Amino acid sequence: MVKYLVFTVLVLLVGCSSSDDSQGSFDIDSFPQTWVLEEMSLGLSGETVTDNDLPYQETIVLKDNGDFEKTRKSSDSMSMGKGTFLFNKSTINTVLVLNYDSETDLISSCSREKIVEKLIVTSSNSLSGGSAPCDGPGLFFTRIE
Repeated sequence: MVKYLVFTVLVLLVGCSSSDDSQGSFDIDSFPQTWVLEEMSLGLSGETVTDNDLPYQETIVLKDNGDFEKTRKSSDSMSMGKGTFLFNKSTINTVLVLNYDSETDLISSCSREKIVEKLIVTSSNSLSGGSAPCDGPGLFFTRIE
C-alpha cells in the first residue's frame, strides 16, 4: 500500500510541477511523435539516473495511423515492440495507452494487463510511467519530435 502511495505522490508532484515549455511545446494531437527516455527513478530508493548513466536508451514513436514502435537499446542488445496506441483524456489527466501486439520485456508496468503499458502525459513535452508502485523504475520521457 505504501508503494502505491509513494508512486501516486510522485506522479502528482511531476504532474503538478511547473514546466518550462519555453523550449517549445508540441501539439499532442499532431503526429508522428518521438519520445525518448530522459530520466529513470530507481524504485523506492529515491535515486535517479539520466543521460549516459541510464542502463539503456528507449524511444517511443507514435505514428499517425494509430500504431507505435518502442525500441530499447543497451550496450549489447536491442529490443523492439509494436502495437496500437490511444490517448485517454479525462478531466484529471491524459494517459497514453500502449497496446502491444504481444507480451514483451519492454512493458514497464505493475498492471496485470500483460500487453498494456500506460504513461501519464504531464505536459505536451513529457510522459511519466514505469513500475515504481511495485518498486521498479519510474520512467520519464521527453518529446523530441
